Amino acid sequence: MGLSKTSIYSKLEQDEILALKKIEQAGYNSPYNKFRAALETGDNKRYVVDLRTVKYGDIEENQVSVDVIFKTRCTEELQPLIEMQGLQHPPIVEETSIPGKYKQVTGHHRAYTMDMIQGSVPVIVVTKNYNLKGGQVSPDIDLIQGIRSNPRQENRSYSMDDAVLMIQKSLRLNPFQDGKNPRGKLPPRTSDDKFDFDDLMNRLYGPYCFPHKAIRTKIFNRVRTGAVASKLIDIDENEQTSHLARISWDVGLVASGKRKDSPEHFDTSRNCIIIVSDNNGQNFDGRMMNVVMKYHMDNEYKQNLEDNNIKFIDVAGRIYKPPTDKTSLDQKRSLFKKVVQRWNEFFPDANVNLKIRYLALPKQLKVHDDTDKLFDVR
Repeated sequence: MGLSKTSIYSKLEQDEILALKKIEQAGYNSPYNKFRAALETGDNKRYVVDLRTVKYGDIEENQVSVDVIFKTRCTEELQPLIEMQGLQHPPIVEETSIPGKYKQVTGHHRAYTMDMIQGSVPVIVVTKNYNLKGGQVSPDIDLIQGIRSNPRQENRSYSMDDAVLMIQKSLRLNPFQDGKNPRGKLPPRTSDDKFDFDDLMNRLYGPYCFPHKAIRTKIFNRVRTGAVASKLIDIDENEQTSHLARISWDVGLVASGKRKDSPEHFDTSRNCIIIVSDNNGQNFDGRMMNVVMKYHMDNEYKQNLEDNNIKFIDVAGRIYKPPTDKTSLDQKRSLFKKVVQRWNEFFPDANVNLKIRYLALPKQLKVHDDTDKLFDVR
């Protein structure tokens, strides 16, 4: 017989007390001091599980703005402050179904800065959201908590572009807004007795963010006309799998539905390793370096490549934070191709007997003239 929900919550609360004590003993502040909104929203709650130190590359972003990281803020503001005062609030991450992999809840800039400082990131690990009254957790709750956990005046303000992007995401994830928006579409700008755009804004951001009526009207008009996000295809895991299938590459899924890590994603029928990555330097270079290190440090791995005639690497990529015009997107694709070619030039010097063969990039704009791309980079 399984545990009741009451028993589960009681166990989570007891574990949280121990985790919060561990965080305090390590010299950090409780996440409830400053980031309660990331843990508690209405009837929904996450529980603190542990304090851990992880690799930056093991944290998946939770995008709540158009620009995820402002690197100048990290180098010119956060890094000197942390080096002088120490890290006060470790980033908060959520456990995923993949051991050792985490999803960012809040603290993108602190995570990036700690990686710059010490090559690893102390994180507060929390659970998924639970609805304490036994109801359904809102499909866009992670979005709301990510937005609400960015304190105004202390962190950078959200732009109108950010608001447009998040509203579009919220309506895609939760079109009926937990039953408040019965049409499942963008609500009217104003209404005396029905869920309107101000109600939608307040649900996501609260009443004190973008309080000016004219600014909210501008955001409404941009959402209505499809600005910012409507031109972009969200290349999530499902879309990445679809892209691999379209080009007849091994999709690399295991029984759980998760994708194999890059060094272990083989396509034996095509004699290659498949690297799935975006063009973000840390992501792509990190995956390539993992292959190089495994090639030299794991003799069984290297022997397995030779025994199975694995001679190539094929890269299934995407453009990170793609622009919405095709000319700029194609320029980023060309730059990505050059980065891949430089790795090909590096391999002989690194004594790696592999060659990158193809760079495959998916259609990322919802326009007819943008299509899948396949570059031969040999």
